[in-house]
Amino acid sequence: KIRASYGQTGNNYVGYYDALGRYAISTMYQGEASIVPSSMPNKGLTWESSTQLDLGFDLGMFNNRIQVTADYFNKVTDNLITSKVLPNTSGFSSILTNLGKVRFYGFDLEINTRNVVRNDFSWSSKLVMSYVKNMVLELPDNGRDKNRIGGYSVTMADGSKLEFGGTAEGEPLGRFYGYMTDYIIANQEQADNALYDSQSRGWDWTKKNYVTGKSGTSIGKKAIGDYEWKDLNGDGIINGSDMYLLGNTIPTFTGGFGNTFTYKNFSLYIFMDWAVGHSISNNLLQRQMCNFFANNTSLPTEMRKAWDPEAGQDVSEAKYARFGGNDSDDLNKNFRPASNVFTTKGDYLCLRDVTLSYVLSNSALKKAMIENITFTLSGNNLHYFTSVIGMSPETGTSNAYSTGFYTYPPIRRISFGLKVTF
Repeated sequence: KIRASYGQTGNNYVGYYDALGRYAISTMYQGEASIVPSSMPNKGLTWESSTQLDLGFDLGMFNNRIQVTADYFNKVTDNLITSKVLPNTSGFSSILTNLGKVRFYGFDLEINTRNVVRNDFSWSSKLVMSYVKNMVLELPDNGRDKNRIGGYSVTMADGSKLEFGGTAEGEPLGRFYGYMTDYIIANQEQADNALYDSQSRGWDWTKKNYVTGKSGTSIGKKAIGDYEWKDLNGDGIINGSDMYLLGNTIPTFTGGFGNTFTYKNFSLYIFMDWAVGHSISNNLLQRQMCNFFANNTSLPTEMRKAWDPEAGQDVSEAKYARFGGNDSDDLNKNFRPASNVFTTKGDYLCLRDVTLSYVLSNSALKKAMIENITFTLSGNNLHYFTSVIGMSPETGTSNAYSTGFYTYPPIRRISFGLKVTF
């Protein structure tokens, strides 16, 4: 059976008063209470609209022992409702408005099979897969390359300009950027020749003091054991202009595979799912390695992989730069900035659900007016096969690509159930 559909839907995703200007009671002015504008009105704010084309087919084979459902979708969303940053001269930080057009496209596939069908034993399977891509089609004309909103504008050593990051026409959503490590500084010569790093405090690990050069200041200096970052624009300075593309937050390919086995009164269900093709910034590990709270927190086992020259370790054996207390404020910012150090593939395979059931039904129960009793033992979120360190790869912060420290991971649950049918 072949299917096709085409339609348009809308949504507003806004509060009752978001299109209106609002006022707020502010601080005292000359002994009197003051009321000031708190948000800029936008009476032109309108619905988002999504136009979607779906093409698919349903296929049954071998007396429906194999059933296939496949769908292709192409969805274009126009008039996206988003917050636009305003210049300071407006008196407001942002305004809620309609901006741009985005396309989402891909396919969904579902395959159901009855592998074995016998009197006392059966085995059936279900496979689901999705492939999704997106692309920004249109943004308001702002004079920048690809009408880019946000992101970075970098002047290269040859005078040319490079713009990247943010949201731009012809680019997918979900990209994120950060510093890229070049190497770990292993000797004093490398430290003396290190690029000026605008974030570094210039802490000397050996002398337990701040480095001071000819300028008399330690800011920007590096020491043995620090990261040397790659200089994107070649100006000899490491700063916000040296951001590299680290990855994309949105999985390209997701799916799941389930199997149900039955033998007489027993039933076993096993389901696994996966997501691949995206990257994760491990905020939890980053925060631990920064050691924000110094002596008040336990340290991650990954700390053992930081370079320790005093123990005679060669720099080539180290996974991380030298470790120290409160790197975020007092040291050389090896772990503080977004970088490839804490970026990893977000791919995972999860043993999501295992359920074992037994149905008890006999004449004694029927005499007690009980049809049957079902005993169930189940486990959820039992194990992840992943390279993500520390927590579940599905645990996010406000940045969807990060394994975070503000939210709990999906709970691993073991449960027992009893169901009585009369």
